[in-house]
Amino acid sequence: MIAGQPIHVGIAHAGATLIVETADTTFRVHDGDQLLTEVPPHHLQAIARFKVRTPEPPRQMPPQSKVMA
Repeated sequence: MIAGQPIHVGIAHAGATLIVETADTTFRVHDGDQLLTEVPPHHLQAIARFKVRTPEPPRQMPPQSKVMA
């Protein structure tokens, strides 16, 4: 969500930290050097404040049990 506007980039990027670039008439969302999407804002008001969340630490996968025959 950017400035109250939902932006869809796909489930493959869930939980990832992405870069958002604001241009004169668009929001550009990048994953490294790859441009994921470019969308126009729904409103033309200036963004007055920014609220950034701290990324969550990576989740640990539970150890897989070994099957002994």
